[in-house]
Parts: sequence; structure tokens; C-alpha cells
Amino acid sequence: MNTNLFNLKKSFLKMLSTYLENKSELIKYNTLIHMPSVRLSATFSLYFLTRPRFFYLILSEEVQKTFEQNYNDFLNFYNNEIFPEFTEDIKKELKDFPAKMEDIKIIRLTENQFSDIQNFKDHINHQILSLLKRLNPENILIDITGGTKLHSLTLANLASSHNLSYCYLMVNENKSTDGISALAGTERLYIQSPEYKKISYLSIHAFPILSILNDQISCFYAGKTIFSRLKIDKNSFEKIKSLFNKYSQNYSIYLNHDLIAMLEQDFVEIKNNIRSFFEPDFLRQLEIYMNESKIFAISLSNKLWNFPFEFIFNDFNDFILLRAVPEINESAKMNETSKENEKSTLEEMNQIQDEKSKNKKENEKIKENKENKGNKNEKLYERSKENERKEEVETNKDKIKILVASFSKEEYMKNQYEELLSSISSNNSIYANGLFLPTKEEFLYSLQNCDIAHIICHGVVRNGIHGLIMEKSTMENSIAYEGKDYIIKDYIIIERKDFENIKAPKFLFISACSSLTIDIEWDKTIYYELIKNGCKTIVGTHWAVPQRQAALVSKYFYKCFFSGQPVGMALHSALQEINDQFLSRNYYFIGNHTARIS
Repeated sequence: MNTNLFNLKKSFLKMLSTYLENKSELIKYNTLIHMPSVRLSATFSLYFLTRPRFFYLILSEEVQKTFEQNYNDFLNFYNNEIFPEFTEDIKKELKDFPAKMEDIKIIRLTENQFSDIQNFKDHINHQILSLLKRLNPENILIDITGGTKLHSLTLANLASSHNLSYCYLMVNENKSTDGISALAGTERLYIQSPEYKKISYLSIHAFPILSILNDQISCFYAGKTIFSRLKIDKNSFEKIKSLFNKYSQNYSIYLNHDLIAMLEQDFVEIKNNIRSFFEPDFLRQLEIYMNESKIFAISLSNKLWNFPFEFIFNDFNDFILLRAVPEINESAKMNETSKENEKSTLEEMNQIQDEKSKNKKENEKIKENKENKGNKNEKLYERSKENERKEEVETNKDKIKILVASFSKEEYMKNQYEELLSSISSNNSIYANGLFLPTKEEFLYSLQNCDIAHIICHGVVRNGIHGLIMEKSTMENSIAYEGKDYIIKDYIIIERKDFENIKAPKFLFISACSSLTIDIEWDKTIYYELIKNGCKTIVGTHWAVPQRQAALVSKYFYKCFFSGQPVGMALHSALQEINDQFLSRNYYFIGNHTARIS
């Protein structure tokens, strides 16, 4: 057993930002069962991240004494070299860490118990059963990093059989003439919860975290913390909110060629007003951090939720609309797009009229056949459908369940739905459920029975109401003209109240305008209710997004996401691929950016 304590110090300072960001996820695990590996840095890193109240170590008799000496060395080093470098707030947070060696629980194994896997399994299973008599299963975390692959597999199986979470700590390795060594600061922690077996949520990536509370903003990055006082008065706050609303409403593909100049003027005014709140030294250091990172996180109190703090970064020239976007390269094409939409809409209306008479005849025939069925046949039919549903659930119980739903039959939305559903369905580890123009009841039922949901529709923010527009499948009298644009008449709006008391999927992508708007209060949004009901991560937009671009973002996002990238990096990669930096300003995520397909 060995560890480089100075490398460990680098790791701790890098990991602290991730611990603070994910504290709400980690704090529930008050009991950790861990078997140390040869590199004790993994043990100390895992202990630092989880900080359990009860720490159980699986040790063989011959290594226990060596471990105790190593642990005491770590304890002294931590207290003398690492702890003094933390800020006062962090010191208060970590005042009880780490425990003394005598307070750590040892699961002592003989050589036979350790080497005989069945004996090992029986002994650890006995320990777990003993713990479950006095501890809640959701509070226990089993680490599978140490030991041989057989030990790791055995511990993972035991965790699954008792509905416990388990974790694995990975680290990049550095190859040199001296051999292979762990690269400090590259640790990544994966936690697998029993109710969500296909997606993991925690990984360690160094990126800036901004925390804005009351009259202070702090930024934690790479083991350092910088602060600035906030000088926000009510008039300035309202002025910036008004500017932001104007900015977000200006973004429409039907505006004239002055759009860029209008947006640039709004952007610069918002940016300069917000930057005036902060101290100059803080802003200079923040720009350095942002140039080093691909992702940053902002943690806001509910009171400051709908305030566009992200506008303090970068220049407008980095976010120009329509640069290098496939099929849309200049402002003059906006009018062409509008004409094409009018033409396609007229054709669509004619098709609808033809389909309406055809559907009417088919519906009359179905109705006649149904009336001819006896009650007995109807019961048999319903029973058969119920059995099919049960069989489908059983067949796909171990697969990732993804819902793809389109609330509109407009061309680009329909294409996005069909292409995404086709690409997802080709993956054998995924069960794809497609809903095209569903009823509200069908959609809400399916939403509660999936792991991931992708919704394609129009979004609306009106009179303090945030919602998603759902076209009715009949489409009778559904399209009418209002000037050069057309509106949907036959629709319903899914609002926040519709998501009350339903089980939300862990990850949700809402491909719609203003799906993550900050134009209204936090507790009046649809995503407020979804997060309250269990959703961990939501990807969406600040304001309007052209349908072509929305389809491209979805396409590239899932390509990266299914290749193993976490949500934050997949979104970043997708927006880089499209290379429209104004679009990059539009899309963002709330919740945990580290969700990934296992």
C-alpha cells in the first residue's frame, strides 16, 4: 500500500468544487463500505468526497497494520498541509473530517475469507444484513474500486441484491519510465443507484462554480475561491430584467436584417449593467477561469433565479446569430424561409382536408365494427392489450426507457421526431417509446414510465404562464393565418399544474422555444414541478429557437450522449458542431450536468 501525499493534496483541491456542487447528492450516503486498493489515494479521495458518518473498511488481517500506519500518516498530512489552505467557510464544512483511526469500523477477513470468493461473499453479505437491521438502504453506499475484478463484481452483485447504491472511482494514469502512476486531479466518481441502473450521475470534472447568495458572489475553481460583493439595487435589477426580456423577445427568424444590430445593442447594455455590480479584480480573474473551462455552473437562490447573470461573460462578437449554420447563412434568407413556410403550410392544409374526409369514413367504419362486438369480445380484447403491455414491460425492464414525443406535425418537428426515434431504436440497450400527437393523458402516463424523455413542441410564456403547446391529433380547423405567420387554433397548453404529483423522468430534453425561460418566477415554471418530482437534469432554451436548428442540436446531442459523454459535455459538443455561438447562448441545462449513459 502506498500513496503520494503531495499528489493527493492536488486531488483534494481539485475535487472540492465537485463535492460542493454535488453535496446534496452525496450527503444522503452516511454509511460507506470500502475495500482499499494498492493505491491508498483512492481510499482517501473516496472518503473525502462522501464523508460518511460510518466508514467500514474491508481489510485482510495481514494488511490491517500497514493500513493503520498509512492512515495515520495521511491524517497528519491532511491536518498540516491540506486543511490550512481551505477558506474559513470550507473549514467549517469539513471540521469533523477525517475521523481518527479508532473511529473507523474494520471488517476483518482471514486470508481464506479474502481469497475464497464464495466465502468472501457470504461474509460481506452477513455484514450488510447486520447493517440493514439498523440503517436505511438508501443511506448505504458500497464502493467496488478496490480488490480484484472478482471482488468488485461480487460487491456490485451484493449491492444490487439488497437494493443498495454502489460506486467506482476512476483516475487517469500517467505512463513514464518509472512506471504507471495516477494523474492527480483527474478522479471521477460514478454512483449507481438501485432504482436507476442504466445512468450514473456523479463524475469529477474541474470547472468553475459560481454561487450567488444575497449580497455576495463567489467562484470556486481549481482549488481556489474568489469573492465579490454585489451592489444590486431594485431599480438596476428591474432595468436589467426589462432589457433581458426585450433581448429574448427580439430573437425570431421572421425579423428583418437589423436583427443582429438590435441584439448586439441589447447584449452590450445588459452586460455592462451587470458587470457594474462586481469588483473589477473579480471580473478579471473570472475571465481567466472561463477561458480555461468548457462548462461553468451558476448556483442561484430562488430570489435571484430569473436574473441573467451569465451575461457578464465574453463579448457579443462571440455569439453572433446565423454564423456557419447549415442552410441558413445570411439574414436575407429569413424572408425566403417565411415564404417557404407559407407555401408548405398551404400544401399541408390541403392535405389535411383530404385526410379529414378519409379519416371520417374510417372512423365511421371502426365505430360500426365496435358496436357489433359483444361485451365478451371487448373484455377479451382489453385483457389481451393488458397482457401485451405487461409482456412489453417485462421484456424491456433492463433497458433504458426513452420517451420521444412530438406535440406538432409541422415539417421540421416531425422530421426531428422520426429521425431521433429511428436512431434511438437501433440501440439494443434502449427501449424507445414514440408518441406522435398524443393526448395529454397518454403523454403524462408515458412520462411516468421512462428514464429519459425528449419532447418536441412549441413553448409559450404568456401572462405569467409557462407551458408547452400540444396540438390536438384531429387537426380539425387547426391552422389559421395571422398576417404573414400562421397560428395553431386547435390546441391545449400543458402547464405546471399538469405535472403535479407525477413521477418525473431523471433526464428531460425539451426541444421547444423558451422551455427553460427565466422570464417568469421560478415556482411558476413547468420545470419547477418536474425537478420537485424527481427530475435531475433538464436541457432547454432561454428563448425562441428555429426548428431547423433545434433538430440539429438534438441530433448532435444524442450522438455525443450515447457515445458516453455526460449531459453537459454532450450539449457543449453539439453546439460546437453547429458553430452558431448565439445558439450556444440560448441552450443550457439546469440540475446535474454529469448524468451519462453507463
